[in-house]
Amino acid sequence: RAAARLTITAQDFFEQLEKNTSKDIVAFTNHLIQDCQEMGLVMEWNVSSLGVKLPEPKGSGTRISIFTIDKYGFIYLGYSKGQFQKLNIPNELIYRFAADTAALIPGVQQHPENKYVWDKYALVNNIQSVYPQFMVMVKEYIDNIQKTMESKGVSEF
Repeated sequence: RAAARLTITAQDFFEQLEKNTSKDIVAFTNHLIQDCQEMGLVMEWNVSSLGVKLPEPKGSGTRISIFTIDKYGFIYLGYSKGQFQKLNIPNELIYRFAADTAALIPGVQQHPENKYVWDKYALVNNIQSVYPQFMVMVKEYIDNIQKTMESKGVSEF
């Protein structure tokens, strides 16, 4: 695979990530990013984190947070509850995604009150061992969001 052309912010992020973790984590994170981009997800680079987001299918410009990876090698679910409310997407979709992905990752559970997130951050290397299953869940989640948006049709406008 060709390496993605990096923005200054992306370069900063990867330098920080490598300093805080390892070359293996950086390589895995790059692999994860490429797979997400192939699914149509976009990356929002910050110096301290990388947000993996789904552009809202109807073109409103809203980007739905899927998950975030920070410069310390932690991964956590995006805080998409507000985006779901704005787009009128049922919370059940994110609740199910949080529960299903948490069940894959050792030591992580769905948050008991805030069901749209995990009870704690996970390490990216905890995703590595369950990567195929994790990516299947990400793909299903994106498909469910897109189907929900399509089923709303144009009648709401």
